This record gives sequence, structure tokens and C-alpha cells, in this order.
Amino acid sequence: MRILLLLLTPFIALAAAAQTKVYSADQLTANKTYTIYNPHFTTYAIFSPNDHATYVWAAEMTGDDGHTVKNDSYLQTFDPTSPYGAWMVVEYDQHIYLYNVGAQKFLVVGVTGGTQATTLQDQPQPVSISDDGNGNFNFITTEGLRNYMCAAPQMDYPISVWSSDDAGAQWEITESTVPADYETCIALLKARMGMENEDYELVFSDEFNGEGEPNADYWVRTPRASSTWNRWCSNDSRVVYEQGGTLHCLAIPTPDDSDDTAPMLTGGIKSQGMFTFQHGRAVARQLPRLLDDARRQQRGVAQCRRDRYMGNHRHQHAELAYRPHQLDLQPTPRY
Repeated sequence: MRILLLLLTPFIALAAAAQTKVYSADQLTANKTYTIYNPHFTTYAIFSPNDHATYVWAAEMTGDDGHTVKNDSYLQTFDPTSPYGAWMVVEYDQHIYLYNVGAQKFLVVGVTGGTQATTLQDQPQPVSISDDGNGNFNFITTEGLRNYMCAAPQMDYPISVWSSDDAGAQWEITESTVPADYETCIALLKARMGMENEDYELVFSDEFNGEGEPNADYWVRTPRASSTWNRWCSNDSRVVYEQGGTLHCLAIPTPDDSDDTAPMLTGGIKSQGMFTFQHGRAVARQLPRLLDDARRQQRGVAQCRRDRYMGNHRHQHAELAYRPHQLDLQPTPRY
């Protein structure tokens, strides 16, 4: 019996460990911490204050035929009990932030364009997290084809930025045993965004939980005009509609049954003339994850003018529209 128990114990431990891997962004919670790992370069993303004060560093990194490990410090052993290797995913004010527990700083990826280090900063920057449903994740702060967090053993900084399909940009997320520190994270977010003392009264909201056309008491269609973003705006019911608690504003190739001569039809709505306000804040939740590049080109990119409305008399309404990126688009069944 003792022999049987000894044989079973390692199997049980391995099974329990396998269950901690995260497979989609929907599983992430602010009540836990996570390790971030790139399997191609066997790299853990960590904070290493002895190596750099702001760069995201690496542990247990290996290279491949085209990427030799440049710095021995990238090889350091990963400590699963250290808060420097523990990350929190926190939603605050309708945005997602990646927070390193040990550094008490926030992940920032690719904000200026070009090859650069992924960093940890005092000033929070929202991060978009996309996944393929099979446990592979991308992280990005500022939209751009080569702005995704990417392991780079050949660089002076081990975590850089590159395209989302690069092997170094494919990350795995696993639950960590390091305790989450939600109170500290939220306090830092509030303080560093200058919002800890703000007290707002909700004066308008729309959850878009109807079916079909948006509420006519609040919204009108964005009219067609001469600017790039509104030159193909349409009243077609296929480009603006509510469904499943979501507002859908689409950019589609002009259907064959349409009399419209524009090469594409795009959808947008605005509250101008229906609801206006002065001072305060406007908050909207966009797509929960970044579309991949092909789908982003097919469906367009949401443009949302975000003003603080602090005495701004020019922009006292909200407007949401989609701007197409190319003309040779084909319909997709995921509209």
C-alpha cells in the first residue's frame, strides 16, 4: 500500500499543476496572480531590480538558431514564490491593466512605435489581452502591427515588441501561488490617474441590451460626409444594430442587393442633438480583446473620441463609428 501511494502522489501533483494554466482571457480574475511564460524561448517575464529599474526582464531564457541569448542575466532561475514574477490582471474604469506585484508598477508595451523594450511604469497604461482560446496570449498597449510584447533573447532588453504571430509574442498564463494585492493595486491606479478624490454622478448610460436599431431617444445614425472616417456611413440595418447586449457598428463590402454606390458601408451612431453634457467623464467599453490583423482589416477599427469634457464646449456628445482600412474586403461569416 505504501508503494502504491508513493506512485500515485507525483501523478496527483502533476495533474493539479496542469489545471492552473489559463486558456482564455475570460478566466482571468483580479483575485489571483499569474506567471507569464513564453514557451518558444522558455522565458518567464519578471521584474529584476538588480538588472534594470524599468525594463521587464527574463528568467530561464533560451535562444534558437537565429536568436542567441545576449546577456547571462536572462538565464537566471525563475522563483515561483517571488512577487517579482507575479502579475495581476485588473480591470479599472473600463480598462485592463497588468500589474507586477513585486515592482508595484504597470506593464507598458510598445507606446512609441519601433523596436523597444517592454517596460514597467508608475503611470498605468491600459493593456489589451487577446487569446486564441487554446492558452496562447498576446499583450499590447498601443495598436500597431509590431507593438506586441515579445521575448527577444538577442536584444539588450530581453522583452521587446514585435508582431503578434511571432513565436516570441505567444505567451502562456499560469496561476501563481503568490498572494494578490488588490487593494494596493487599485490604490495606485486611483492615485496615479488622479482619480482618488473624484466623485461622479451618473447622468446617462446605455447598455445596448435591446435588439435591432439603437434607442432612438439617445442615438441617431452618423451621416455620410466627406471625411475618410464617415465617407461611407450608411443607414443600412446591417451595419448598426444591437444584439446580445452589445452595440455592433460594422464596416462591410456593399452588399449586392444594395442601391448604394459606395464600395463599402460603415456604421456609426452619435448622441448629438439627443443628449449633451458639460464637465465630467465619458466611459465606453469597446471590444473585449483586440481583433487579429486580418479581422481588424475586414471589420474596421472603432474610433471613439474620448474627451474629459472639462469645460470643452466643442465636443459635448459621443460618437462611435468604424473606419475601413482597405477597399478590397470580402464578407466574413463573423459579422
